[in-house]
Amino acid sequence: MYNVLIVDDEPVICEGLCKIVDWNSYNFNVIDTASNGKDAWKR
Repeated sequence: MYNVLIVDDEPVICEGLCKIVDWNSYNFNVIDTASNGKDAWKR
């Protein structure tokens, strides 16, 4: 299983991607979201 970090400056996009896409069916696990690259790098 692959881990995924969703990064976007729009919270609605992050929420939508987490809810709409069936990540488990593609063998992905969403571990977290971040609002910008700087925050993503810290995770």
